[in-house]
Amino acid sequence: MPTDVIANTTAAATIIRALNSPLRLQILHCLSQRDCCVYELVRELGRSQPLVSQHLRILKQSGLVSSHSCGREVTYQLTRREALNIAAIAASIAP
Repeated sequence: MPTDVIANTTAAATIIRALNSPLRLQILHCLSQRDCCVYELVRELGRSQPLVSQHLRILKQSGLVSSHSCGREVTYQLTRREALNIAAIAASIAP
């Protein structure tokens, strides 16, 4: 198999793994509305801070989310809006 095909399928699998969680999809939806700090996501989603942070780490590693520090707070932002399109396509083909 050509190396470009392998690279593309590996990259696609990384994104699909990152989207493979209802909570991560909810986080992306929140971040599509505005940039948020962890405590805002915790409040909005009704989940624990460690759980939200763990999912944010996975989203950051996949390149879908980035963060920047402002004093003691870390603000997260959606970097790849296309991820929402992938989620919408997946929902439209689900049985």
